[in-house]
Amino acid sequence: MVSTDSAGRFRVLVPRLRTISIDVRRVGLEPITACTIALTGDSTEIVLRATMVAQPVPKVRVAGARDVGVDFTGGFAERRARGIGRFLVRTDIEKKSVTQPLDLLRGVPGLEVLATGLHPEAGEQTVVSGRGARSFGSGACTPTLFVDGLETDGTSININHRAGDFEAVEMYAASEVPAKFRSSSLECGAVLFWTRSKSGAPADSARTPQS
Repeated sequence: MVSTDSAGRFRVLVPRLRTISIDVRRVGLEPITACTIALTGDSTEIVLRATMVAQPVPKVRVAGARDVGVDFTGGFAERRARGIGRFLVRTDIEKKSVTQPLDLLRGVPGLEVLATGLHPEAGEQTVVSGRGARSFGSGACTPTLFVDGLETDGTSININHRAGDFEAVEMYAASEVPAKFRSSSLECGAVLFWTRSKSGAPADSARTPQS
């Protein structure tokens, strides 16, 4: 057995006037077998051309578990049971019969939904809190909004979702925000939206709320 050099050349020393068979093997190339060469001189030059072939890859199976529960980060039921903050669950969301997610917050004590542009019906809305640190001096204090744990803004929530997409909503004043969601930017509190897809339930963006 011999190996080729970096240019693919190889050299084999054999007795004169002999016939040999050459088998060529290389990863990524089609094997060459039973190439019989008659050596009739002091040396013989051989050129072998192999065809590139794809290498078969064994099947790979990936197993995973589906997220279970409303809050995919865990703890929704425990936070609700403590009675700190305000909560909307699926039945509350369905009773409100609204289309835009921020409209779910209307009527919640301490929160007010305001238009941010000329077309609030198209989603240009924000929510302000009367219970945050800035509300005592400058007026409007906007709580930080999250969807499935990712920070966002009111208009983005309204544009990318409908109220029926959500399974639950948590609302906290600045002093009530749970430690796992707390940061320096939450001085006006936080509102956490959890989608139905994260709870394993189907989203129903196509649902038309009853008037």
